[in-house]
Amino acid sequence: MKKLLGIVALVLILTSNAFSESINSRLTKIEERLTNIEESLAGLKMLENLFNSENLNEKNSAVSTGNKSKLSFKLNLLSCTKDMFDKINIGYTITNNYNKEVKLVDAVIETTDLFGELVFKGKIAKDVYLKAGESDTVKGSFDDILSDQCSKIKQARLPDLKSDLNVSKIAFGDNSIVEF
Repeated sequence: MKKLLGIVALVLILTSNAFSESINSRLTKIEERLTNIEESLAGLKMLENLFNSENLNEKNSAVSTGNKSKLSFKLNLLSCTKDMFDKINIGYTITNNYNKEVKLVDAVIETTDLFGELVFKGKIAKDVYLKAGESDTVKGSFDDILSDQCSKIKQARLPDLKSDLNVSKIAFGDNSIVEF
């Protein structure tokens, strides 16, 4: 009976080791999920506080590079203020250079400094709704609780930043979708 119990225990130990994941693979999966959550939170917080602005300073804007779509993007404002938490303030102008209306855009803004180091990364508001040739200036703010991007933003000046609008999908007025 003791031999049988010993064999069962040995089999259970061997099978549990065979089917378990390594710590490194589990940590990699957790880090990927955390990155996705941080991007989603940044986009949701921005959507929560969006409002239009007509008086952004045009000469203080970041250069946009690398956009694969026909949407023009110009970062007009990127700063931090102290409230209860650090608050990131962002303002940008987006222009529809397509021949038809753009309804929704799934895109991420990536802003780097002169050395190419990431200063800010966040999703833009999806509901663009721009007719062909029209522009819209959007301004928003959100709390910087998890990412601590404010420390990098405070060290950079807007004219020294390069911003990329990385578009993954665009939904047009005729409900067609383009993926990049």
